[in-house]
Amino acid sequence: MTKSLLRVVNLKKHFPVERGMLSRLSGWVKAVDGVSFSIDAGETLGLVGESGCGKTTLGRTILRLLEPTAGEIFFEETKLNELSPEELRQFRARMQVIFQDPYSSLNPRMTAGSIVGEPLAVHRRAETKGKREEMVGELFEKVGLARHHKNRYPHEFSGGMRQRIGIARALALKPKFIVCDEPVSALDVSIQAQIINLLQELQEELSLAYLFISHDLRVVAHMSNRIAVMYLGRLVEVAVKEELFQNPFHPYTKILLEAIPEPGVIKKQKTGLPGEIQSSLNSPSGCSFHPRCPLAKEICSREEEPQLQEKEKNHFVACHLR
Repeated sequence: MTKSLLRVVNLKKHFPVERGMLSRLSGWVKAVDGVSFSIDAGETLGLVGESGCGKTTLGRTILRLLEPTAGEIFFEETKLNELSPEELRQFRARMQVIFQDPYSSLNPRMTAGSIVGEPLAVHRRAETKGKREEMVGELFEKVGLARHHKNRYPHEFSGGMRQRIGIARALALKPKFIVCDEPVSALDVSIQAQIINLLQELQEELSLAYLFISHDLRVVAHMSNRIAVMYLGRLVEVAVKEELFQNPFHPYTKILLEAIPEPGVIKKQKTGLPGEIQSSLNSPSGCSFHPRCPLAKEICSREEEPQLQEKEKNHFVACHLR
């Protein structure tokens, strides 16, 4: 059995809530609350869920851009939690991120070439400035930009071109794993398709592994090998893409799938998902989804929270009713 490239074990990220003039601790926001999964080399795991469920926090905690409250993160069997700041700095070359907003993730005072070349300079990947300039030019061409674009500033590019710059920056240090944090949600639909195709081409060429975060199941279905569904800081279902779409187990997953619009098809009016996702500060007892679940029973509101269990081969679900 091959070892996973990335393995996350019972990962938690809780934020303290302080109130009053003395900033007294009044509770904890459990943004990520006991998440476990693995990603193999060259695989894409799609992570879906409503806004506020903890997807972005999970991605940033894996990269240790946020320090985990508890749990373990293994990359190539190295435990990231135990690395010193200097060791982590060197290790980060293998783990990169593509941010959601191409308008705010690029320094407006730096040229595109300087932005892409900065990781090469920091990690001393080029012997001379000329060599670094050549590497930057190659990265621009790899993501579909012309070499002369490196002298322009971010405000001179369209949204799609800015995201290509962000992708080039992520590729600069030749990583093996990239967190794609909603990389196309801020782009026009036609541009989204171009960026998704680019990411797939790069994955095939460079054997990249992705954690692809999105709230759009159509995009995730196009990109992913497996899909993990997240609700209020926890994974409620994980399965191979085809299995999840054809045979969803969790009521939340079923509702998300029913909400996907189909071109040219007018769906019957559905009740949909009542209310909004609850605050992670005051999670309900038992299953966190039960206040909104149309199938909820008495057992769902009890103190015991359902755990993610394998109900069929490679199909995991956290639900008392399965």
